[in-house]
Amino acid sequence: MSKNKYKTIILKFALLALVFLGLVNPNGQFDMYLGLAGSLTLLLFFLKKLKLPLWFYFIGVGLAYLADQQFANLEIKALPILLIAGLVLSLVSISYAYLKKYPQILLTGLLLVFLLTSWQNSSQLRTYLSANPQNGTYTHDMGLYLKTYYNMEKQNYYQAHLEAFKYHSVPTQGPRDVWGWRLPTVFYLWRLIPIQNGLAIHFELLLMFSLNLIAIYEIAKQLLPAKLQFVSIVFPYLLLPYLHFAARDWTMLQIEWWAISFTLWASWAFIKQKTWLTVLLLSLAVCSRELLLIPIGLIALIALVKKWPKRFAYMIPVLAFSGMLIIHTFEIAQLVPLAKNASTFKLRFHGEGAALFMTTFAFGSWEYLLYAFRIFLGIYLVAIVGLLLSLQKYSAWFLPYFILPISYLVIGTSHWNHAWGVLYMPIVFLSLPLVLANIYDKLNIKL
Repeated sequence: MSKNKYKTIILKFALLALVFLGLVNPNGQFDMYLGLAGSLTLLLFFLKKLKLPLWFYFIGVGLAYLADQQFANLEIKALPILLIAGLVLSLVSISYAYLKKYPQILLTGLLLVFLLTSWQNSSQLRTYLSANPQNGTYTHDMGLYLKTYYNMEKQNYYQAHLEAFKYHSVPTQGPRDVWGWRLPTVFYLWRLIPIQNGLAIHFELLLMFSLNLIAIYEIAKQLLPAKLQFVSIVFPYLLLPYLHFAARDWTMLQIEWWAISFTLWASWAFIKQKTWLTVLLLSLAVCSRELLLIPIGLIALIALVKKWPKRFAYMIPVLAFSGMLIIHTFEIAQLVPLAKNASTFKLRFHGEGAALFMTTFAFGSWEYLLYAFRIFLGIYLVAIVGLLLSLQKYSAWFLPYFILPISYLVIGTSHWNHAWGVLYMPIVFLSLPLVLANIYDKLNIKL
């Protein structure tokens, strides 16, 4: 067997492995069977596209069943799985020509699965969002943010946020350092829908996350060579369980989820060479969550050093953040006496070593069936190697976000900042099409 033949076989199995990587860790029987139907659909589509024998499909069904039995805390029934497997086999076999010609059908199905499972599993979240938290009852940041949202019905953001601090279960008169206050951008975004109900936030999130899935699909199409275009659908499929976590849990109120959405869209605009839209979205991202200044500042520096077209435009997000920070500091100073000198902007450092670094990789990974194998850390390491195989403009766009978890070795307060993983993990997923394209090119594989 020729060397290229071995490479081709390895690549085909790697593509099939991506499908298994995206198997969901279900929250109930509905998730289990719907998620499995989606995974088997992609598996069969890939098998037919890669011209692999059909018996691989039945091996895949068996492996999926065994994995579900091993890792899911559910009583999985074999008969429904066999019925689903047969239904998928029939539908994909009949409609394969249409799926090959119109892969957007698979993307539409993926979006429907996301919306259905998110709605099915978020009843408790919707109940929580629809009520203004009672004074003194909220104990965490999510309650603080929701209280701020409701307070903004009659007050501006800063007054509303201060009042939310005062009626926290551990009341304060408001932090005396600037970093203790969230930037107002996302809170005003939440108020865009003129409904005096926290459910509006959930509707906005579902819309934004649907656009995120579409964006990663379109980015994959741009980055992958023609022979691998059919693989584009697997990348929103891989990101879906991660986004599903926020769509069903009160963690959706964490600002990180909203900031990273702007970054995902900025990545799409960058690859489409829409510079002004790129810098606008980057500005919204960094003005939503200040930690994003690290990768966005590095991108601006790379643009200057590498002399990208319109390179000075990439300084706009940095300048926008600087202006936002000045206004932000002024508004806070009107309400509370800020700490003097450098303490006003004192960075927070921890002494927990790699604890925060590791917990950010764990955050949200439990939505994947194989989470026990630390799949996020593995994907991160593979992505770094793949990007370094071909240091070009797109690699330079993605790599600055890989610096974030490294900075968490010192920046932060404790391992409870684990939601900071949201600021880089979706970008790691987003870089995978480029990684695959680089490997495909370097190994000179012929499919």
